[in-house]
Amino acid sequence: MGVITAKLPDAPVLLIGAGKTCAGLAVVPKALEGKLSAKDWVNAALEPCGGKGGGKPGRAQGAARDPTNAAQCVDAGKAFAASKLG
Repeated sequence: MGVITAKLPDAPVLLIGAGKTCAGLAVVPKALEGKLSAKDWVNAALEPCGGKGGGKPGRAQGAARDPTNAAQCVDAGKAFAASKLG
């Protein structure tokens, strides 16, 4: 994640990975924390897989045991960010 945030320091980033489980990691730059919370973003993204996460407004992570709907997690993450950032 450090390489991505170093190259895109002003961009919010959500990574979703699926294997035996589904995992998510979100990083939101300070300037956007008032509009988009990383914790809320991870929770919204992982909801289709029945997962949840925790963290701070700027950085959060979470997981779900069932990776079946991982593609829907990506869609949910995009929709949540779009709704908050307009």
